[in-house]
Parts: sequence; C-alpha cells; structure tokens
Amino acid sequence: MLLDQAVDPLDRWHAAERYAGGGTRTYSKFADITDVEPEYHPQHGAASFTVPSFWVPEHLGTLRTNSVASALPRLYRDGDRMLLPVHPGALAHPDLVGREELLRCAPGPRLEVVPLANARTVFVTAIDGAAVPPHQLKLHYPRRISRFTRRLRAPMIELELWVADELAAAGVPFLAEVCGGVFGSGSDAWGFVVREAPAVETYTVPLFALYGRDIRAPEDPTLFEQLVEAGDHAPATLIADHIVAPMIRLWVRAAETTGCLLEPHGQNTLVSFSADARRIDVRYRDCGVYIDPAIRERLGHSRALPSMNVIGHDLPMAAAHLASLTYDSFMGHHALDYLAELAHKRFGVDQSVLHESARATFAAATAESEPLLPGTVYYYAENSASEQWNLVDTGARPHWR
Repeated sequence: MLLDQAVDPLDRWHAAERYAGGGTRTYSKFADITDVEPEYHPQHGAASFTVPSFWVPEHLGTLRTNSVASALPRLYRDGDRMLLPVHPGALAHPDLVGREELLRCAPGPRLEVVPLANARTVFVTAIDGAAVPPHQLKLHYPRRISRFTRRLRAPMIELELWVADELAAAGVPFLAEVCGGVFGSGSDAWGFVVREAPAVETYTVPLFALYGRDIRAPEDPTLFEQLVEAGDHAPATLIADHIVAPMIRLWVRAAETTGCLLEPHGQNTLVSFSADARRIDVRYRDCGVYIDPAIRERLGHSRALPSMNVIGHDLPMAAAHLASLTYDSFMGHHALDYLAELAHKRFGVDQSVLHESARATFAAATAESEPLLPGTVYYYAENSASEQWNLVDTGARPHWR
C-alpha cells in the first residue's frame, strides 16, 4: 500500500481496513479465528456486497437515538417504521432469533457496503443505489470472530449510545454512535448501531495499518515507514509524540471524565495524517466499553447507568484489572508493541526510549487523579472465550506507563 498512489482518501481507508493487517494478529491464539463466509470476508470477499433490509413496524422494533446531533437517523426511520439492515450471514444463520417474523416484514432497500477489518462492521456507501453520507454500521452477527460470538443485543446497543453521549460531552475525539435499532423483545432482541464516519480529506487508517503488511503487496513498505520517509519527524518522535502520547491522553481523559474504559487496540484507534506527515491526529471508535461507576460517583455524575458492562453490577472483576486489560493489553500488547518492534527493526529505535516517553506522558496525564491501574498487567485467562471469560494477573510489568 503506497501513499503516493492517487487514491481517494475514503477508498484508501477501505483498503487499509481490509488489506493492511498482515502480521498483526499474533497476540492471541484466538486473534485470527474468523467464522465469516468467504463472500463477506474483508480479505477474501468482493470489493463490496449488499446488505438486505426490512421495514419493521413499531410493535416489532424501535430506532433509538442519543443526544449526538446527526442527520443519519433519518436514513433508518420512515414515520413509525424502522429500517433494519441485516447482515446476509446473519440472515442465513439457522439460529437467528425472529427470522420468520422478520421475513414477513416489508423488504427495504439494499445497502451497498464495504466490510471493515472485523467483518461484522461495514462502511455504507449507498442505499438503494443512491449515495449517502459516509457512515458505518455495526451489525448483529451470531458467528464467532476472534474470542467472542458477535451478537448485537439490545443492552449493547443501549450501552454504545449511552457511552457516545458521554464521550461527546467530554470532548473526546471519536466517531460517535448516533442511533441504533432493536428488533424483537426480551433478552434475545437484537439489531444494529449507526456510527458516524465523516468524509476525510487526509488519510485515515486504523492504527494496525501503520505497522501491518499489505497482504496484496507484502513487499511494500509499511505505512509507518512511508510516513517516516515523507516527513521531518525522527521515527522515535513520530511514535512517541504523535501516536503514543495522544492515545494515552485520550484513554486517560475518557476514564477520568466519564468513567468509560476505552479499548484502543489496533482496530479501534484511528490515525489521520497528511501525506507529508506534518498533520497527525488520533481518534477512537467503538463505544462497547466497560464503565467504572466509582469514578462517576467521585465526579458527581448522576445519570442512570446502562444495564450492562458496569463494573460491580454485571461485571464482577475489579475496576483496576479491567483498566489494565484495556490499557496494558489492548493498547500496549495488542498494538503499540507491534509498532515499537517495527521501529526497532527498521530504524534501530530503542524501545525503552518509547516506553520511558509513554511513562512520562501517563504520569503527567494522571498527576492529579486517583490511581487507575494495578502494578502488573492483567489479561484474559488462557481459555476465556465466548460468553464465559475471566482475567488473570500475568505478573508482567507494564511497558507503556
């Protein structure tokens, strides 16, 4: 993947999601497990595919919104009816809840989509053949991707809209979830979430695309190498000051102002940059995160909490252990370790210099806050998968704080 090729920035984003992750999924034995049909697979499928939709009457489903201002909900509502997009892989799944009732609903327009890296989230490029504002859909997908089955049930939809409200109010740089549809009732109700993906004038890619290989052209230099060559930043400075430091400050800001523990791994962290690397911005996506109510209580926040992913309510794990999972393991081990290793191999960057810089940034960002993290790194227990999981103390010292 070469930056000097004349490619539309949005097409570049699509390609980076799909093809620039070569060698980036070795952090866990579950990382590369993907029960996705070949025709919908990000790496192996066609350039795009169509998602069927259904007009769901009010008594069968509802479209829920939050306070984030957006015109996107209008695309998925017509009076009292909700437009319900359904991943074709989910529609064909034998265990899809409510299929017979769904098929009795009036068919809606077909959505032209491009799959993101995790397959069940897609870019929408057109609805019924007409161009629409760029946005992403997270879809119900009762199949396994990496460690978990990717169902999207009503409580998770509620959670993501709630967290998006909180992050937007706190001024956190992120792509906001702005509405979500729920089909059915009870514990098996499922649906979709709409996420903003504003038009980009510069390059935007998931973080993993900086250090991953293009599986179509593995001989090409990584995007990180190209940014070093194109800009004026030394490799260590580019990583420490323009990628790691913004990621740390973003995570700390979200935790300390909202109690939301973001998961900034290689897919959820977005990096936007100009071709000459003079402008580099970091943003976050995916509001399906854990919430620490103790932080919110200290801040005096009184808003009612969601029904899931709340520490001490439905989550029995200690807050510090979950914070370590998201910061040390997801951000550090799953992403930044790869970037640091590439910088060392390609440019001779001393990884300890990057670690020391990160520790200084973290210390400055948390100087006036209560301790958020434990002294060692926590991660999933070896056999944790599907709906049953737990955390263990790895005993390892954290590198990035």
